[in-house]
Amino acid sequence: KVLNHNNKSNFGRQPNFDEQIDPLLEKLQNSPLYANRLDYYGNSIPLGAFCFAVSFVLYGFYECKVFSKPDSFIYTILLIFGGIGQLTAGAFEYVKARTFPTVVYLLFGLYFISFFLCNKYFNQLFIIDCRKIYFGTWAGLTFPVFIGSFKTNVIYILQIASVLGFFIVRCIGECRSYDVLNTTVSGILALVTGFL
Repeated sequence: KVLNHNNKSNFGRQPNFDEQIDPLLEKLQNSPLYANRLDYYGNSIPLGAFCFAVSFVLYGFYECKVFSKPDSFIYTILLIFGGIGQLTAGAFEYVKARTFPTVVYLLFGLYFISFFLCNKYFNQLFIIDCRKIYFGTWAGLTFPVFIGSFKTNVIYILQIASVLGFFIVRCIGECRSYDVLNTTVSGILALVTGFL
């Protein structure tokens, strides 16, 4: 009726589907329900940031040899917080159409899951040559994220830069067999990342 009333010249003509649906879509898009449809989900940034921080701080303690030996508790925390927690935050960030946090949380969530699996279940296969490729690959994956962080805030830039430095230091340490790079330096970079 509204369409026929507004279009006097086409009075009596049956409007097609597009003419019927366009005004309804316009009303829906301007309604508060549509505009706030993504706000029904909680803010997942604190969840992702907390999981990111806890996992990297524990990982830094692990690399600095604060713990006498890596045990099931450390690996489980890294799996739950570093892996599953960040994947969950990344999924909710994807729903909210926030691309950069989605990539960050999914990427590092997958890193901690792969780290857990390599050290817990494939420890015999995770030899020196594999570690070189492993940390080098993660450095290569982190570099584009570091470039993308330039369009975000300073904290993101510092975080991703320290993560990239961590992977590069670990890769160099594995290639040159420098224990100080594999333990103390990489652990300090992981701690800095977590505290940032």
